[in-house]
Amino acid sequence: MHAPLAEHQLRSIKDAALDAFARRTYAKAAVLYQRIAAAEPLDPGWRQRAGESLRKAGRPVDASAEFLAAAQAWARGGFARHARALCSLAEQLDPHNRDAQLLRERLR
Repeated sequence: MHAPLAEHQLRSIKDAALDAFARRTYAKAAVLYQRIAAAEPLDPGWRQRAGESLRKAGRPVDASAEFLAAAQAWARGGFARHARALCSLAEQLDPHNRDAQLLRERLR
């Protein structure tokens, strides 16, 4: 586990994540987005970005898990429609992700 990040450190990591994604170094971007998500757990967008990076890196099962984590957070925030869409994506990437299926069904 990482120590809490100072604002300038977090800004630097965000910039590096954007740069890694733009350079198509998706695995690196995913690691950075996961680190940001740990520092800002109330913002599910970081988990969603990590999932997209992992999907593009060719890691569908890991991407599915990140999309599910984002969906759960969006659902807690009252964004059921967004959460359902992410659950569907998680299921497409990993048909064995039963938790995504259950959450999507619960949000109907």
